[in-house]
Amino acid sequence: MQLFCIPYAGGKAAVFEQLQPYLKEDITLCPLEYAGHGTRINEPFYPSFDAMAQDIAEQINAAAAGESIAIFGYSMGSVVAFELLLNQYLHTPVEHLFIASHEAPGEHWSSMDYAALDDEAFFEKLIEFGSFQAGDEKRLTNRFFRKMIFNSIRADYRLIASYRLTNDRQLDLPVTMMYSPLDVPTEAAEKWQNRFVKPIRYITVGSNHFFIYEQPQTVADIMNQTL
Repeated sequence: MQLFCIPYAGGKAAVFEQLQPYLKEDITLCPLEYAGHGTRINEPFYPSFDAMAQDIAEQINAAAAGESIAIFGYSMGSVVAFELLLNQYLHTPVEHLFIASHEAPGEHWSSMDYAALDDEAFFEKLIEFGSFQAGDEKRLTNRFFRKMIFNSIRADYRLIASYRLTNDRQLDLPVTMMYSPLDVPTEAAEKWQNRFVKPIRYITVGSNHFFIYEQPQTVADIMNQTL
């Protein structure tokens, strides 16, 4: 089973490599890279959220080798995964969808308002989110830091701010959602159910938005048990 992994805002494909030691041998980890991030740092950022979803779908379609696949979308990646399924961009059936650390499509997210903030105020939000520590804002004056890290995060949040649910069709496939209630309140997490036919399996993990760093083995074990 190929497990295609879609990163969070500003994230790189390499984020998911920490899952590899804990995954069963018959699960092939397939991390995906956004344009302008990681190994694609010199490519232009996406002009729209749909362009991002289409690019991710093209990567999956080019690499899918079996009769079915699994997808893991982390934070913004959850919404990207949802959109490429909603718009039927994939050529291979999805056996299971894993989503994590994000509110449901069709709702207003506080992160949608972040794009309008200036750099300093935006960085403060990233500190609150757990992306950086207090004092890291001094790095904003470093051109290398801005190119390699900060600019990609800002670009992704502009896409999040522009996102709109394209239609109300419910998707009919098995879904597991992992989240920390301290990050995504349970009431908000449960609104994902409005977008799917089958009951979602909800699992609470860790204590913050980036629990993939905190508990990679727990995340991998959930996938092992499911796939």
